[in-house]
Amino acid sequence: GNAADRFREDPLRMLRLLRLACSHDLTIESASFAAVPLNRTLLEQVSIERIRDEFTKILLSPNPGRGMRLLARLNLLPFIAPELEACVDLEQNRFHPLDLYEHTIAVIEKTPPDLVLRLAALFHDIGKPPTLTVDPDTGDRHFFRHESIGATMTARILERLRFPHHTIEAVVTLVATHMRPLEAGAGGLRRLLRDTGELFPAWRALKEADAASCAMDPEVLASQLALFDEAMVAVQAGPPVSPLKSLALNGHDLLAAGVPPGPQVGVLLRALH
Repeated sequence: GNAADRFREDPLRMLRLLRLACSHDLTIESASFAAVPLNRTLLEQVSIERIRDEFTKILLSPNPGRGMRLLARLNLLPFIAPELEACVDLEQNRFHPLDLYEHTIAVIEKTPPDLVLRLAALFHDIGKPPTLTVDPDTGDRHFFRHESIGATMTARILERLRFPHHTIEAVVTLVATHMRPLEAGAGGLRRLLRDTGELFPAWRALKEADAASCAMDPEVLASQLALFDEAMVAVQAGPPVSPLKSLALNGHDLLAAGVPPGPQVGVLLRALH
């Protein structure tokens, strides 16, 4: 039937259209494609949970990059995370040959289809637009502390999309720590293990995907990763990193003291550690 009529019956079909195209490598019929931007505001009628679930399927599809580009092209990003619009066409610096949105897509495509990892890839640089500064003398573009600002923004976005607390906490941890260097001493590696915990394998995957999407010689990156992995093996073989369970209190104690359930419990335990 008529695409506009089908979209009015259920506006989520506009996102499902993109999801099916990405999941099954399908060409989108031209009239249906043209009807999406004309009816996009109908998505305001759809619950955020349904939008989240359809978007998640796009993100985990075999071709998430195509989905992300279509979302931007059809002006559908405001219904998912309007903060992402500021990333489109944003010039970065000499370390990044791609604009911020395309760099983000490249990182997503280099990660396995794991929800936490793909969300971390999507939002790892979300703090760059609000932290952009330009050196008046050299013209160099900087994004100081974008990982910290980005972690706060990511928590806000994922809460708005009503993701589970454990997912939010995991993604925020990866965003907040993604700028930790590969070249670090034993102390730095121990702190990395402390701050990422069971998420360390995901951090390692995100770090490689991010670095591989920058203006970096692949052989140099491979060498740095090999040295990092070798050093990390040595650290992990040494005395164990003091786990949070060595503290004299735990999450139950914080809840009993009045701290509300949620990501803040983990944040406070790590700060106390």
